[in-house]
Amino acid sequence: RTFSEPGSTLEGAMMLASASESVLVWDAGTMASPVRRVTTHGDSFVRSVRWNHNNMVLASSSDDGSVCLGSESGTRDLMAAEREQGSDAVSLALSFSARSRFLAAGGDDGVVRVWDLAQSGRPRRVHAHNSAVSCVCWAPGEDAASLPDEPLLLTAGSELGEITTHVVTDGRPPACASRLVLSSAGASPVACTAVQYSPLRHALLAGADSSGVVRLWDLAATREGEAPLAAHEFTEHDAACTGLAWSTVNHLLLASVGADGKLAFYDTAQHKTVKRVTLGEPLSCVSFLADGVTIATGTLRGAIHVFDLRMSLAPVRSAVASDECAVMDLCFQHVPSPAAVDSERPRERIHEARNEPAAAR
Repeated sequence: RTFSEPGSTLEGAMMLASASESVLVWDAGTMASPVRRVTTHGDSFVRSVRWNHNNMVLASSSDDGSVCLGSESGTRDLMAAEREQGSDAVSLALSFSARSRFLAAGGDDGVVRVWDLAQSGRPRRVHAHNSAVSCVCWAPGEDAASLPDEPLLLTAGSELGEITTHVVTDGRPPACASRLVLSSAGASPVACTAVQYSPLRHALLAGADSSGVVRLWDLAATREGEAPLAAHEFTEHDAACTGLAWSTVNHLLLASVGADGKLAFYDTAQHKTVKRVTLGEPLSCVSFLADGVTIATGTLRGAIHVFDLRMSLAPVRSAVASDECAVMDLCFQHVPSPAAVDSERPRERIHEARNEPAAAR
């Protein structure tokens, strides 16, 4: 059976969406050629791409200002009404809430727009920053559709190095719950390049910045009314850290990529780097498959590399998404995670990897 629509799947396939000069969908098991090209954005550069929780909808945003939802029933541009009201904002980052009721889009105007996909109408506006919103994510949890009184937490990072967290509740305006500043007082600001909550330890937040630092915050250890303090800082990268990805199998394992060409893996309990690989080309984004052993990286030169952590830490498959543009975002489809008894295997496999490339150390 061939892949024809965003909601379609191939049995045993690992479907990967990439954002560059267009949206491409790949079978990561072969990476032979794209199995689908999404032409919704025309010639406009694509910034972000995300699957919803059941892989039936593929969301993407581009420099033309659109935020599109593609499904078997067609394509819808959520920003059309905003543009009719005079908005020229470009959405740089997208994130679905846990059960895909809400879609958040971080704009270059400092506003995070939140659409309730269970209803029609214009989005709620979260005035998150005074500079462009560079990254956005939801804290793990149930959507308000199933728990109407349970607030959701939305976190957004900015190009001037702030991270804000907002409480989103049915029927109430979003409220800012906390604000972090990555630069120390008097220092030049660094851009926040990625924020990601651990999918298994919901209070553990990872953030990355343009100086290459990766930070962890344990929000459960933060007193009410106080700004969270960084639990640890990793300084593995020699240039901007451009992406983060948590393993959904091993709650200790975090991966990062950087413009220095490094792919690094961290044990977030022991606060140490467990493996690093240098690929020789600047990396721009990263995505973990839910099997816990497959990870994909994009590059600023338009390539995609897929790794299998059970094997040597060299790419097992590679492909070119663009000859001219960077790969700005990658997103694997959601698949059921292995049983909890396997939760430590990815970490063990990293330690046991042999025959690393010469650049790895």
